[in-house]
Amino acid sequence: MTHRTLWLALAASMLTACISTAPSTRSELYQAATRGDADAQVRLGIEYASGIRDGEAKGNSQAVYWYQQAAKQGNAAAQLYLGEMYYEGRGVQQDDSQAAYWIQQAAKKEGFFNAQLTLGSMYLDGRGVPRDDCRALHLYQQAAEPGLPKAQFNVGKMYEEGRCVPQDDHQAVHWYQQAAPQGNTNAQYRLGLMYYEGRGVQQDDNQAYFWFLLAASYGYPHSAECRDLIAKKLTPAALEENEKIAKRHFEEVPFASLMAVSSCLHPRCFDSLEYVSDLNSPRFKTILEAIRDEVSLPQTPPSCLN
Repeated sequence: MTHRTLWLALAASMLTACISTAPSTRSELYQAATRGDADAQVRLGIEYASGIRDGEAKGNSQAVYWYQQAAKQGNAAAQLYLGEMYYEGRGVQQDDSQAAYWIQQAAKKEGFFNAQLTLGSMYLDGRGVPRDDCRALHLYQQAAEPGLPKAQFNVGKMYEEGRCVPQDDHQAVHWYQQAAPQGNTNAQYRLGLMYYEGRGVQQDDNQAYFWFLLAASYGYPHSAECRDLIAKKLTPAALEENEKIAKRHFEEVPFASLMAVSSCLHPRCFDSLEYVSDLNSPRFKTILEAIRDEVSLPQTPPSCLN
């Protein structure tokens, strides 16, 4: 069995396990939702949004309905998902103001760091709320402190670009170093560049090679070219050692396989896992952050290719 097949099987079993938790059957789930059980309403909405019930077109509008029922009861997961539906215009007319309203409600709840992260991006882009780099940074920092990799990357990027704060490569490197080991490809790529250029950290081709090696393993653009160019400067022993460290990384944090899974399954199929992670498991939260990470593609070739 290939690694790809293995992780597809694992992801499918995880999804089935999450959806099959109490209430144990679909009919029981529906009955619980109609009785006003907010958790059941969220799970039912997830099934519709994932296309498990009635296909995606009809499912999206039904998902919105059930998210609304749970969101009105103060369920933070429903508020976040409802906000995302408004944000993306799925099952409901696209409405940034409504998206911001519901995501703000979820962001107020303890532990819903993904809502803080999403709301931060809305402030950064001025969608549904006034554009405010400092408010965005504050929200990113709130989500970054407990360890959300994408939020950590976003904080680092704002320091690198000098948005709301004085430009500071040292702080950028600090935050990239938090996110990169957790599988955030954006951070791995940027950290490789910082080591290669000696910005915010002492220049180190060996470290640059390692981070480009990891980013290239995830398929991040330009990383493989940078890795191969830097490899020409390193000794065979150094290359072998980096390969060993990278192998240990993937054994401990198998994000690459999980990200490959996400490209083969319906993107909303992982929502049920996210709902469970929001309530219970920090580990699931970290894995899902890697799966759902929106890669910020570089617009120009990096310095190593110039």
